[in-house]
Amino acid sequence: MQPTDLGDRVAAQRELRGASWFSDLLPTLGRDPESGLELEVDVTGWPTRVTRLDAVVDALRDEAGLLRAVRRAVGGAALAHLAAVAHGRGLPPDRVARGEELVAGRRRLTPPPTYRSPRLAPPRDPVHPRAWRADERWGRTATGRSREGEVVVVLGWVGGLRELHADEGFLRSTSPDLLRYALTEAFTAAQEGPRA
Repeated sequence: MQPTDLGDRVAAQRELRGASWFSDLLPTLGRDPESGLELEVDVTGWPTRVTRLDAVVDALRDEAGLLRAVRRAVGGAALAHLAAVAHGRGLPPDRVARGEELVAGRRRLTPPPTYRSPRLAPPRDPVHPRAWRADERWGRTATGRSREGEVVVVLGWVGGLRELHADEGFLRSTSPDLLRYALTEAFTAAQEGPRA
């Protein structure tokens, strides 16, 4: 299996999110306010590394709490990315001028014509949906494992983080540095593909 190329994931998501989402391809930081976990997240929603973790609070001492914290940090990064691309996506000057004329009362809106639709009749024969084939990339995933196997993540081409599994004994006794390294190793391993 090849490394999970960022360009492949961008191409898979472009149809779903639109080109404007990908006008800025820089990674974004997201933070979980409850635990202080801060992640760097790429434009496709994949966490790439832990940038800050000062303390392992009780919320991070079990798998479900760690998963919630990572998801909140990824969500925060997605909102920050959305704000960054929205700032650069403004209206063209002619549309701004038209809006100002409407607000000032110098221009009026003309509603488009409406047409009556024909009366609907129930079908007489069985209805079969058109042939549709989903893009096979949308279901693809990559699994990353920390060096000692303490943390395992499953990242989807679409949707980013799907699963996170962590050894309970490791979480109960770990330090912030070890947890940061284990998470970063798992994220990196998912991006690089399986080890030989």
